[in-house]
Amino acid sequence: MVLGDFVFGGDRVVANFLSQFGNPNLRWETVRDKNFGISMGLFNSEITIEAEYYEKTSEDLLFSVETPNYTGIPGTVAQNVGSFQSKGFDLTLGYNKTWNDFKLNANLTFSTNESKAIELAPGNEVILGQRRPRLGNRFVKITELGETVGLFQGYQTAGIFQNQTQLNSHTSEDGTIIQPNAQVGDLIFVDQNGDGVLNDDDLTTIGNPFQIFMVV
Repeated sequence: MVLGDFVFGGDRVVANFLSQFGNPNLRWETVRDKNFGISMGLFNSEITIEAEYYEKTSEDLLFSVETPNYTGIPGTVAQNVGSFQSKGFDLTLGYNKTWNDFKLNANLTFSTNESKAIELAPGNEVILGQRRPRLGNRFVKITELGETVGLFQGYQTAGIFQNQTQLNSHTSEDGTIIQPNAQVGDLIFVDQNGDGVLNDDDLTTIGNPFQIFMVV
């Protein structure tokens, strides 16, 4: 509730009004796991093999959903509407050998991981995260519906300015210098839409936090 102080018909009127909806139906998120694996040893367990496939789905994640205009109460209300899914495969090969007092144990692990946003808040197909003041107060991570969770976003680079000529020639089609404050040695940023201005419209996906294939 919010306290309001108004003047109505020349008189002061103090009133309370609802500023935000609550949601009594909120609940904890639900996690569903699926794991399938095998483990075996060969030659008296000198060679071991472990393989596992996993799939984890997190449902009923909390998101802020905008309230309809007809409620008369602007803002958002928390709802259990999000869903993320992670799945991958792990394979571990082990070698174990003993020579008198000397033991050798070595493992080689191959891993894959894929994490996607299955469902987000209604009307919101993008989540931005990790705002960085040193980078113009921009968000450096983006999650889009149906895509990998937490992809890195930023300006695509095209090398480093080597000389003044290169600085002057980095222009749009109409001759506008794209990076007027750049110096020799700075990164060259790509103007994705060709309008001669670097802004949020030129941000693109530049990295994946999850390695598609990893060896340990």
